Amino acid sequence: MSSTSLETDYIIITAETDNTGVMAVGASTVVATVLTRRGTPLLAGESVTITGMDLADIYIDATVSGDGVTYTYAT
Repeated sequence: MSSTSLETDYIIITAETDNTGVMAVGASTVVATVLTRRGTPLLAGESVTITGMDLADIYIDATVSGDGVTYTYAT
């Protein structure tokens, strides 16, 4: 999520509502592809809340190029 370290109290990650594929949220080994998926999958409009993490330790992968996420956090 970030190339610089930023400790957070919480992060809310939401898959864009116009996504056509799956977004996966996880560690550096995250994989969105269904056969080898690692991480938490998000369909369009779905969210996940992660507490007590560094933004630099959260990774995103997508099954469709151009799909994305939005996020907000508190420190």
